[in-house]
Amino acid sequence: VEDGGAIYITGQRGRLYNSKFINNTAVKSGGAIFVSSESNEGNVSNSYFENNYATDFRNSQGGAIDWHGDNAYIYNATFVDSFAVTGGSVFIGEECDGAEIINSSFKSSRALGNGGSIVVCGNDITIDGSNFTDSRAIGDGGAIYLNGVSANTNITNTTFRLNKAIKNGGAIDCNAENIGIYNLTFD
Repeated sequence: VEDGGAIYITGQRGRLYNSKFINNTAVKSGGAIFVSSESNEGNVSNSYFENNYATDFRNSQGGAIDWHGDNAYIYNATFVDSFAVTGGSVFIGEECDGAEIINSSFKSSRALGNGGSIVVCGNDITIDGSNFTDSRAIGDGGAIYLNGVSANTNITNTTFRLNKAIKNGGAIDCNAENIGIYNLTFD
């Protein structure tokens, strides 16, 4: 499968609740889930992702989720051992306007490029009440990489532990505009 190892979404208001995604792979994008730019208002809640990979070592993104549609909501999700070149667990594409990642946990995510756990290219993004532990990037942003095309991102009430980047930003690398970073813990 090239995109969306378990699920490929092009429709509106896709909702995934109380689901487990274990050992899924896609060659290019979204080891478990791919959400296209035609989609709008999607929700992933109370779900568990483990050992999900986007496997193309030249250009893969979103080891667990690759999201390009507007209004992305990820609540109470757990990501363990995800891998991609860019965005080890989650890649939010520049087509995405409005995304929330709330009360979610990222552990042992890996990226050969930027964003060990998350790469954000979209606008109006909120990451709140989440935990990032042992995420690694060979490029920038051990846990989170905010791309230069993204804007209006807030990261609040979030904890970062043991994250590492070979280049810049062991926890967060921020190349974006209008970024709010509040009440964070770095261990």
